[in-house]
Amino acid sequence: TWIKILTDPSVCANWLLEKIHYKIVPGRFWVAVSEMTKQNVQKSYPIPDDRFFIAPSGVDIPASNIVEKRTEWRRKLGVGAEEVLVLFVGSEFKRKGLSSLVAALGILKNRAFKLVVLGSGEPHSFKTQAVELGIDDKITWGGLVKNTSDYYAASDIYVLPTLSDPSPLSPLEAMAHGCATVMSCGQYNGAAEHIKNDEAILLEDPKNPIEIADAIKRLMNPAIREQYANKGRELVGKLTWDRTANIVIQALEQSAKERGRIK
Repeated sequence: TWIKILTDPSVCANWLLEKIHYKIVPGRFWVAVSEMTKQNVQKSYPIPDDRFFIAPSGVDIPASNIVEKRTEWRRKLGVGAEEVLVLFVGSEFKRKGLSSLVAALGILKNRAFKLVVLGSGEPHSFKTQAVELGIDDKITWGGLVKNTSDYYAASDIYVLPTLSDPSPLSPLEAMAHGCATVMSCGQYNGAAEHIKNDEAILLEDPKNPIEIADAIKRLMNPAIREQYANKGRELVGKLTWDRTANIVIQALEQSAKERGRIK
């Protein structure tokens, strides 16, 4: 097997390309979407910090008819007036921490809530877990959808207890739609690098269902939920694609200066 790998032309070509593309030369910089992404690259390649620019992803601001969408989609999803709608969006359910979220909601099974799960992945083991916890009737499995905006608009709380995610957009999109958000802290989640504790609840241990349950229970209080929703919406309003583009432009300008193409 090793002989096949070592004599495979594509392996040799990829190795050579890596050596070329990750070699530090004048004018070469790397743009990462998060500090976490930068550190992941540095684990494999000895690139110093000053060769990186961090350009976080921007967030699209939702349409102005979000209130109308909320009413319509809550009705479609069968959410009662007193029920809290919790949303999870993500593929690779295991890595995104869905099992911990289901376990947390099992702790809260006597509370009035519904969970909607969107994304691709094999749900069988998680459905079995929900049945064992007695909350299977509180969960809707939506699969992959083209337009998540309607679901964000309908939801009260967004939860992403991811175990590893360099720069997930979904929690920021949820915040833009006014969802109070619970997500893993920056150790696990690059998006959390921009978030303060009063803008979202950051999980120190996303594998701990009790911590997740406590966060959700806290946000079931309408006044507290509204505070987080307002702070989160205010934050993501500053995370524009123009801001991202300007950082990339800075990287290109710095590269051109080092190559002597501009002064």
